Amino acid sequence: MPALTISLLPASLAEQYALEPPSPNGLTPTSVDEPFHLYLGSGGDSAATLVDPPKVVQIIGGHKLENVPSKVSSIDTSTSASDSVSLDLDSDVPLKTAKADKAGAKAARRQARRDLNRTKRRAEAAAIEPQKQPWEVALGDIGTSAQGRTQSASTQIASQITPPQFEVAAETRYGRKVPIRTYNLSHAPAVAVVEALVAHYGAWSITFTDPSYGIFLSPALDVALSFKVVCSLRVAVAFGDPVCHPARLPSAVAEFHAFCKARGWGIAFVAARSAAAKVAQVMGWASIQFAVEQIVEPASNPVLDGTRGRRQNLVVKKLAREAPVRIYCPSEGPDAGLEAQLQALYETVYAAKEERDGAPYSTKLRLFALPHLTTVLYTTDSAGTPNGMVGLLRVGDGRYLLDPLVANPSAPVGTTDYLTVLAMGYTRRLGASLSFGTEPTPQVGEVHGMRRFMEDETRLVHAATYTAFGMDGKRTLHAKFHPARTEALHLVLGSQGILGQSAAAAAIWRATHLHYRPVVGPLVGLVEQRRAGEVLEGMLSCLVQRGQLQPSLERYSSSGKDTVCEEPERIRTSA
Repeated sequence: MPALTISLLPASLAEQYALEPPSPNGLTPTSVDEPFHLYLGSGGDSAATLVDPPKVVQIIGGHKLENVPSKVSSIDTSTSASDSVSLDLDSDVPLKTAKADKAGAKAARRQARRDLNRTKRRAEAAAIEPQKQPWEVALGDIGTSAQGRTQSASTQIASQITPPQFEVAAETRYGRKVPIRTYNLSHAPAVAVVEALVAHYGAWSITFTDPSYGIFLSPALDVALSFKVVCSLRVAVAFGDPVCHPARLPSAVAEFHAFCKARGWGIAFVAARSAAAKVAQVMGWASIQFAVEQIVEPASNPVLDGTRGRRQNLVVKKLAREAPVRIYCPSEGPDAGLEAQLQALYETVYAAKEERDGAPYSTKLRLFALPHLTTVLYTTDSAGTPNGMVGLLRVGDGRYLLDPLVANPSAPVGTTDYLTVLAMGYTRRLGASLSFGTEPTPQVGEVHGMRRFMEDETRLVHAATYTAFGMDGKRTLHAKFHPARTEALHLVLGSQGILGQSAAAAAIWRATHLHYRPVVGPLVGLVEQRRAGEVLEGMLSCLVQRGQLQPSLERYSSSGKDTVCEEPERIRTSA
């Protein structure tokens, strides 16, 4: 950086403009308190010319530089080179700091204006149109008028509930009036009754759409139940609660029991809710809490609000462009060709899954067996063939059941997440909740009405089955969508005796297509662990009885310090 030359004013000019003359040596004042005046020149050996208005620099005590306006409009004089002193401005720290502060303040004001303008633009945009979530963009207008369609469907079902030509023949058995026969999906009047009851009272009713299940209807047409008979064990396995008014539940269970008993069948229930489990306990039957039902409340779901599930929302944004979703409601007009394509997609995916994983299943659905209760959201490939779908079954006022959820291997990655989020968004527009169905738990919960040794064996078998079939994946899948609450689901073994309960448990295995081979390995491991624990406990008890081992009253805590605890009851008694 070029240096500025600071030249001393001649004494004559200093006197003319009332300035102090320089000291004799031309460099410093005669006293540290005596000021002297300098003016800025343009450099070089010749005298400088000050441009109007010139600036005179005053140095006081050698401590501070201060710019002072000069009265000199122009100066043209000659001085020697020895009268000039060169200073480098890089050492002028106060000046550079002032410039930096000024630039920083200007940048801060500029950024504040930008932030204010950005906030103003966002407020104006929000006032014009609220920002839509990805699922809203993907669904478009789907579901905006679905509430009206649902109400019209209920009216249509109600008109079909009791056709004049349909009457259930009945007989009295064990003090109960029970039907003489059962029905299936080929009986249209019976299906209409089932649709009406499921639409009003719900329950876990997906098995009504499986042709392999029979339909039990009460003579008064106010109870429906789907079941299948495991002939080798002579046990009728019902899936879900009886579909009826809650006050009718105890008598409905008793009627079905009388119906089965008259034919020499035992009974069992799978995925019964807590109310049905309590009825079973009153009757002295065994109940086992083995699963939960995960329920999503779309109105307050964080994934739909955009506060959670960032990955799911990114998938929805991406696939909304690549795979637009479509909706099919059979109640608005059947499309036989589309139904055949969707049914083929479902069967292909499930056949591959069963062959690959050997996973258990309770149903193979006929997707459109209950047309007034069924809605399907699906995606297609470039040829227009469905490659992913999610079914929604209305199960009671204000609730839908999500089943099935399938996607071809050729479908885009994330199709199942995409369809799940859209199903949640669709039910949000309906003002309904959404059930994810049965989710087995890692450990058995409450057990009632069962002998202690059978309870222990049941817990072992359940834990081994959970591990063998990788059921933890279902829980992981559901957790991504943040369900709001759970409801306990139970197995009910309709017997008080050990043999009857064992037969009912074996029938449930058969009905759900559980294979014992994958369970053997984990079960053996759990049995060995339990046996090793029992052997170790026996050895310790024996040593205590012989006096060779004294029970410790202290235990080692996780904090690294010994803490005093009470003597265990079992060891104290044996000692």
